[in-house]
Amino acid sequence: FLITMLLVFFTSCNERDEEKEFIEIQKEELSNISPTPGGDITIPLTNFETINPLYPNNSSVYYFNKLIYDSLFEFNEEGGLEPVLVEHYIVSPDNTTITITLKDNIYWHDGTKLTTDDILATFEFIKNNEVKSSYYDTFVKSVGYGNTFNPESFLTMEIFDERNIDLHFDNPYAEKLEMLTFPILSQKEIETLLRNSSELSY
Repeated sequence: FLITMLLVFFTSCNERDEEKEFIEIQKEELSNISPTPGGDITIPLTNFETINPLYPNNSSVYYFNKLIYDSLFEFNEEGGLEPVLVEHYIVSPDNTTITITLKDNIYWHDGTKLTTDDILATFEFIKNNEVKSSYYDTFVKSVGYGNTFNPESFLTMEIFDERNIDLHFDNPYAEKLEMLTFPILSQKEIETLLRNSSELSY
């Protein structure tokens, strides 16, 4: 009886293994796969006080908001920084100015276009809000403990048009791009934040 049961067990295991079919998709092929409209997605979020993307108070909220909001630059798998919303950028010879051109034809969910006004509004909110976020801490750390952090002058932004903006730093900091990894919100959302005590009205 025992031998018979063992034969049945191993036979059934082999049959289940044979039924599995794995399809390997090359990374280059993923760009040819289009999403299907409709459907639901369920994402577990635990122990959160806010879903404000500028105040990620735990890792689940942080990664949830990464699905919704992009930044000017972000870290890649190798730990380097690469542009996301930026089409191209130029660093000045004295290493204190970054000239950025945003990608064209990027729109918010309400149909309005991403512009440099959104970049400036998000930055000013992080810099000036009484409650300091982790992205504000990134500003301070990127300036470096050997330098004096001046919130009014460490970084100023000069808009030329809806796609072009200059970022002026008061010193040639080595970690300038690290300062630009905060999520970008629309100017309308920033106005909502200011009206609702730093909470997004989803």
